[in-house]
Order: sequence, then C-alpha cells, then structure tokens
Amino acid sequence: KIYFKRHYYRFTLYEDRPSFYINYHKKWFYGGELTISTPVGGGDVAFGGEWREERIEGTGVREGRLEEALGRHIDHRQALYTEYNEALLGGRLFLNCGLRGDHHSEYGWYICPQASLGYRLTPRYKLRTSIGRSFRAPTYTELYYHDPKNWGDPNLKPETAWSYELG
Repeated sequence: KIYFKRHYYRFTLYEDRPSFYINYHKKWFYGGELTISTPVGGGDVAFGGEWREERIEGTGVREGRLEEALGRHIDHRQALYTEYNEALLGGRLFLNCGLRGDHHSEYGWYICPQASLGYRLTPRYKLRTSIGRSFRAPTYTELYYHDPKNWGDPNLKPETAWSYELG
C-alpha cells in the first residue's frame, strides 16, 4: 500500500470576528506499508513494515497581524510488526498474538504486544479475552497551538495504555 494525502484547513476562533484569530494550515501525509502473510504450522503468520512522513505548515492572524500558528514541522514514523493466528480444537478455540514496534522521529521506540483468545461455546456464543498495549503521539495542535482559549505544550510526551477485555 502506498498513499499520499494533502489537505488545507481554516480555523476561526470567533466566527463573527474572523480577523481577530484565524488559522490556515497545510498538512501532508505520505508513506507506505508492506505485509506478507504465510501459513505456518496450523495457523498463519504475518510480517510487515510501515513508513510515514507527516508535515505541517501553519500560519494565522493574531489580532490583525499575520504570524505563525502551528509553525513548520516534519515527523517520520516507522513500524515493524508480526502477528500469528490459529484456530484449534476443530475451530472452537481461536488464538491471536502479535508484536508491533513503532519508531517516531521525536519520541523514539514504543513496543506494543497484544494477545487474544476466543472459545466458541455454541454456534451463537463465544467467550473471548484480550490484552494489548498502545501508544499515541501528541498532535501538532496539542504541542504547538495557542489562542485565547487553548495553549499547546511542546513538552508533551506520548500517551501509553494497556487495555484488557473479557466478553
């Protein structure tokens, strides 16, 4: 998969007074992803990688003066991942486990494992459980944007979380 996306947007703090605080942003995303899947034993294993670049240019009018809003920034992100799926016990027990490593040019490496298990009790009901780790890098708005009602913090770090599920 190869992709490219470019968009422009405008944000006005006060719709009835646009010259007081208005922002113009140009944003670009581009990158690619490759996944290879193959049968192994009784299941399937997938390996893959991603690469992405994100750019932004933001200007704005501040009380009648043209200034930087979000500024100019570039981030690079890469990821490597693997996943294994297998159905056992005649298709009643389902196993899935994976590992993903993400590298962000600003924040470094984050390793996120995940695993899930499901058991089909009847054709209609299934018992399932899962656990996984995730992370989310702050957006440019959260880092750099400010106006009379919002204030970005360039010292923010990525959010991380563990999620657990039973159903």
